[in-house]
Formats: sequence, structure tokens, C-alpha cells
Amino acid sequence: MDNAKLRQGVIDTYGQQVFDNIKMLMVRIESNYNNHFKNLTALHMILKIEDWCNEFSNISYKMLLQAYRDYRSVNEAHPPSIASINKIIYRMINEDVGSAEDSFNNMYKLVSRCGSDEFGYNKALDYMSDMEKQVINSTYWKSLGMSEDPRGVLLAEYQKKYNSKKESITRNDRLALPHLDSKNILEKISKRKLLK
Repeated sequence: MDNAKLRQGVIDTYGQQVFDNIKMLMVRIESNYNNHFKNLTALHMILKIEDWCNEFSNISYKMLLQAYRDYRSVNEAHPPSIASINKIIYRMINEDVGSAEDSFNNMYKLVSRCGSDEFGYNKALDYMSDMEKQVINSTYWKSLGMSEDPRGVLLAEYQKKYNSKKESITRNDRLALPHLDSKNILEKISKRKLLK
């Protein structure tokens, strides 16, 4: 199959906009990680774009770009993988999970997916928001995985910890506001999703 047909197949499958967004991201990645892409043929680049389109077709370019920037800020040695960008996007989406019960449900799904042992806990940390990391520890994680009825005592315990931590963060944010200039205050408020 020639490159033009493959390219058109990707466009037909995911749409021109998705293709263009991923292509722009790949150009950015390639320019920042030149040594890793110097032997990549046009065919391999189209296949790489297709893989990324398949994974991120429902994610906005703005969010993808932010995830890439977050990745690049901590890892300049190697280009991002689909998995590493996925983890960052998951964290971005779940940064402010909302209710304690929603967060608990996410944790329960993660236990099912990653396992309740220490290895599963460490693997799941990549998918937790900062708040969830502060609320849950490996002992609680193990209890959650072993529980036959997690909606009872474990949920109540989680809600208490989560709501307490959320209240503490909100209180600290309010106390910190007078020390910021007006631009930073608006950024902080919008980050907390208080401005709609």
C-alpha cells in the first residue's frame, strides 16, 4: 500500500481534523526529539499518526498539547509514548473528580484493573489525581481490593478522608488568595472551576 492511500485511509477513518491535530502534535514531538525520529520513513510516520489517532480521536488538540507539554517538562530524554500521554490526560480529566463517592468509584475500578497488591497500588498511582494520592495508601488499597462489600465501612472512611482533604485544600486556597495578584487569583479560581 502506498503512503497516499494509507494517509487517506486514516483520514477517512478518523476525519481530517483529528488527522491534522495528531500530525501537528507529531511534528512538535519530532522537532523536540530529533534523534529519535531521524530514521523514521514517511510510511512509519503515517502508521505512528494512525496509532495516535486511534487512541486520541476523542481528545481535543488543546488537551493533547497540554499533556505533551506536561510530559516534556519532566522528560526531555525520550519522546512520549501513547501510554505516557494517556496517563497525563487521565490525571488532567480526573484532577478535580468532584464528589468523594465518584472518586471512590474510580479507585474501586482501578483496584479491579490494577490489582490490590503493592505492585497494583504503585501502578495505579499513575492514574490517581493528586487528591486521591493523598487520601489513599497501600493498606487501604489492599483492603479495598479484598473487600466483598466496599460500599459500607470503606466508602464511609474514604468519604471522610476525601472530604476532609478537599475542605483543607479549599481553606488553604482561600487563605492564599490575599497573597496573590489579581491575575493569579483569577487563574486559581478558574483552575478550581469556581468560574463558569
